[in-house]
Amino acid sequence: MIPVHLDWCRPVGEVSVAFDDDQKHPEGLIIASLPDTESVHYRIADLENPIALHLVNCKTDDDLLRFVKRFGMTDWYADAKVLDRMPMSSLRFIHEQIRDIFELLALTDVDQRIDRFEANELFRWSSFAPRFERAEDKARPRLVMRPSSLGDLMIMEGALAADEGAVAVRCAHCQKLFLIGPLTGRRSHAVYCSDRCRVAAMRVRKATNAVWQDGF
Repeated sequence: MIPVHLDWCRPVGEVSVAFDDDQKHPEGLIIASLPDTESVHYRIADLENPIALHLVNCKTDDDLLRFVKRFGMTDWYADAKVLDRMPMSSLRFIHEQIRDIFELLALTDVDQRIDRFEANELFRWSSFAPRFERAEDKARPRLVMRPSSLGDLMIMEGALAADEGAVAVRCAHCQKLFLIGPLTGRRSHAVYCSDRCRVAAMRVRKATNAVWQDGF
């Protein structure tokens, strides 16, 4: 798999939604409490913990704001000098796009999912630059893919998962989506997204069995 690299920024301060008087952004504008940002570097070398899944598993606006605080704005905003603000409508749009992609990844028939996959349409509006770059521990430059934004990187994560045959399933304990299969580091029959959920589910089963035994 060709590695995907993104040098990005995320807000230093807290993020919230502000509304302007002229209603230019009726759904509000995501802004950071501080004008500064910090640099972050994202690398896709496998599918063990895609950033896209953190966005897919957001259920509320507060979840979306926590995502932005942790990973950064999903795209450049033309009116911003740096990545410290973005329309809430833009975040909701990419959230819907990525969610649709990962719902298709629940299909185990790879040919069927590729037929229905709309990555080609998404790629039409995305920007990816192939480049040869030299890593410090490598003898020669290697080909990497450079998406132009965090949103484009997440689209690439979904496309790579579809191409590799990874499958999206819901955790039997917390109900969050996660990937199983090639490049995910999980077996194809995994039912829990993490060891934490596996242990928590085991404790629930033990507690339920204890109550059942006490009742009889």
